[in-house]
Amino acid sequence: MTVILAIIILAEFIWLLALQDSLGGLRFKIRQLEKRLPQQTAETAENAPAQTPVSQAAPAAQTAAGQEEPAVRQERAAEPAKPASPAPQKPDFTVAKLFSWIGGFTLLLGVIFWIKYAIENDLISPELRIAASMLLGVGLWTVGALIQKPAFKTTSDTLCASGLCICYAALFSAYYFYQLLGQPAAFILLGLTALAAFGTAVWRSAKYIGFLAQIIGFLTPFLFPSKDPSLFFLLSYFAFINAAAAAAALKRGWNGQIFSSAAFTALCLLFVVPGMKNTPEALHILMGFTLFFGALYGLAAFLRRKGEFLLAACVLTALVQFEYLILFICTSSYGETLALPFCIWTAAGCALFAGAPFDFKERFFADKFAWAAVSVSGAAACLIILLALRHAYDWNNGLVPLVFAAAYGFIAAHVYRWQPLDEGIQRLRLTWLGGAAALFFTLAVVCQLERAWLTLALAGEGCALIWLNHKLGHGGLTALGKWLLGAVCVRLALNPAVLDYYAGTTKIFNWYLYAYGLSAAAMLLAARGWLPRRDTGSIHFLQALAGVTLFALVNIEIADYFSAGGPLEFELFGDVTAAAAYTVAWAVCGAVCLFLALGDAKSWLHKAGLGLVAAALAKLFLSDVWKLETSSRIIVLIGVAVILMAVSFAYQQFRASKRNPPEEEK
Repeated sequence: MTVILAIIILAEFIWLLALQDSLGGLRFKIRQLEKRLPQQTAETAENAPAQTPVSQAAPAAQTAAGQEEPAVRQERAAEPAKPASPAPQKPDFTVAKLFSWIGGFTLLLGVIFWIKYAIENDLISPELRIAASMLLGVGLWTVGALIQKPAFKTTSDTLCASGLCICYAALFSAYYFYQLLGQPAAFILLGLTALAAFGTAVWRSAKYIGFLAQIIGFLTPFLFPSKDPSLFFLLSYFAFINAAAAAAALKRGWNGQIFSSAAFTALCLLFVVPGMKNTPEALHILMGFTLFFGALYGLAAFLRRKGEFLLAACVLTALVQFEYLILFICTSSYGETLALPFCIWTAAGCALFAGAPFDFKERFFADKFAWAAVSVSGAAACLIILLALRHAYDWNNGLVPLVFAAAYGFIAAHVYRWQPLDEGIQRLRLTWLGGAAALFFTLAVVCQLERAWLTLALAGEGCALIWLNHKLGHGGLTALGKWLLGAVCVRLALNPAVLDYYAGTTKIFNWYLYAYGLSAAAMLLAARGWLPRRDTGSIHFLQALAGVTLFALVNIEIADYFSAGGPLEFELFGDVTAAAAYTVAWAVCGAVCLFLALGDAKSWLHKAGLGLVAAALAKLFLSDVWKLETSSRIIVLIGVAVILMAVSFAYQQFRASKRNPPEEEK
């Protein structure tokens, strides 16, 4: 019964795919017709004669026809008819391709189960099994290669891909299951199979075979486990596969293949780095090859005029360097020995990506991704070098980000003097460079702080980006600034780890005050200082972030004041004095919100104020008032009453001023 249900579900799935393909084809044809309709209408309007009265047009036409030479009429009659416009091409993904791929995969599974059956029943010798599998793979590849008709290209590509996969599986079985091949020979043969797949992809112009070649090429080293692998040999192999993939992609113009190759390389390196030895030799090998990968994709970006490749290579290099930094920090040995070479290699990678748009200006002059790579490479290099030097030498003076800030400030000033052909592109360049310089400057300022320096750097960067938008008028800066300030608010208000940062006995005037206070000040400054008044959504969002941060600060300061050391705990209903302090603080915060929201009863600030006051009153009458001593109870009740009456008085004054405006307004 289960098998029947599975078959029914599979049939319905295939039917739905076929229906989806038919609908996709119809949508494609409709779009092509819609594109051609305006052009045909315009041509018809151009070729149509001017509208004239019928009485005048008819004699003129007869006269023209009478005066027309017979030879001209014969030439017009002999002119060949214009060929019909070619039919619109079908979508790249069709049911034929789907069935062909499923068929190839099913064939591969059949061969695998046949090998498994032969192994279990010992039908033929291992040598014959491998030889038969290789013959089958080569035969399928040959049949696919001999099919040259374009109508059967999908089938021929599927046969070629299936043959290559069968040969790959047979070679691996000969090494792993039967020990018919040694490790070096098996590794070389599997690598040659991947290379044959790249060649087939280029020859047959089949990008899917190119993806298959990348998969089997990058998978091969992980099929040969070794206790002490050669890092140089492994990275050389990755470099060879990258070069083959890049050559195939550049030959056929497959941009997606370049991105997938970069992603596979980053994934493989992320698996390789944790297992390597943390020695100077390994450092130079890994960083050198990482820089080579970056240069390879930089060359692809140069040849294809695609800044996306440069940005992808920049991200790949930063990921590998950051992972090695984690390994470097977690390993106490060779700390100072590795720090300086690691920083030099990181700076060299930054110079490679940051200098490309300047060295090849005609290629990347107006490419937004290339200029994004300039800033991203600098930000990643500055942060990595800063963390490495802080760990190895305990440098807290902000010299590293100050150097980067000066360098990027000089670059921004240099670009500012260019004669822009497009104001939008020039503004985009200055946006990326100015944002990076602002980040480095804020890092230099807050590096002297012992704790929360990275959080304060993000807050300063968010505020600086909004200020930069005020100068350059690029909306993306405000969006990124709001995102950074939102991350700071989440980091401070919702991260329980901040409760463990208490490291001294100072009450109130501690690092909580400056960390939360400066972050809230940056949010308020960005909201009220540089955003236009018409952007009420962004202003209210930043004000809400500041309010949440300050409310968290008030509660943390109360918990810190009543704590005896160690992690902070919020005694909302425990110690009566601390509980009463929370109640009064909530009432004060609610009153402040209500004062700020006078005249706007529908705003979220007004609702938040009412909610805080209601929570404070509920907590007061349901819990605190019954636990406090008589003297404390009197003080708390009077204090809350004063707050409520002050809010009431402010509302009355506001309403009176609205009912009786001053004489000047009248």
